[in-house]
Amino acid sequence: MRTILALSIVLSVTAVQAAVVPFTEDFASDSAQWRDAFGLSELGWQATGGPDGGSYAFGTFNFVHSNENDTPAILRAQDEWNSSNGAFVG
Repeated sequence: MRTILALSIVLSVTAVQAAVVPFTEDFASDSAQWRDAFGLSELGWQATGGPDGGSYAFGTFNFVHSNENDTPAILRAQDEWNSSNGAFVG
């Protein structure tokens, strides 16, 4: 029983640590060079209406044409586009 309890505590602490993100993009003034699933165009941007009432970026994705068992990238940030000023690179 002690082993199971200790394992549960370790797994709980690991899950909490994994949730820490060093940077969060707020899309304060534009889409921060994030792009659509195929990297062809920048996301749309709205100044208000996000979850906290503030700005947000958005894009569309058609799941109808996705491959079976595929996990598509719906929104993309990449080093080559300087997305979020490189905050997610490295």
